Order: sequence, then structure tokens, then C-alpha cells
Amino acid sequence: LGIMSDEEMKDIFPVIDELFKLHKELLQDLQDCLQENSKQLVGGVFLRYAPFFKMYATYCTGYSKSNEVLKKSLKRLPVSDF
Repeated sequence: LGIMSDEEMKDIFPVIDELFKLHKELLQDLQDCLQENSKQLVGGVFLRYAPFFKMYATYCTGYSKSNEVLKKSLKRLPVSDF
């Protein structure tokens, strides 16, 4: 659509591809636990993924920059584009 540059998208959504992949795999593993009817396995799934949740630090740390880039991008667009 050309609304934002690739660089702006990366500034607004840092590590989004990695977070999407993480949650997709986490969801699958949790669904597998349900199929095996073992709630005890759920804790193990979260323990296995715990180190990867550190990606949220990057996502959250960049919030202020993301917000500023988004505001600047939106100011460039005429209201009629929405």
C-alpha cells in the first residue's frame, strides 16, 4: 500500500516476525498437550519457551520509538486515506 516504509514498519513492530513464530509454535505445543490430555505437560512447554519470551524486552523497550514513528507516519497521510 505504500503507507509506511519498510524501515518504519520495522521501527513500529520490532521482532514481530520472531514473536509471531514463537507464538505459533507455542500454540501448537499447547494444543498437543490438550490432545494428549495431560495438563502436567503444560508447565514443561512454558519452561521450554521461557528463554524466548525475552524477545518481549526488545519489543517493549522500543515502544516509545515505535509510537513516535507511528505518529509521524500518520501525520503524513491525508485523512481520506483511511
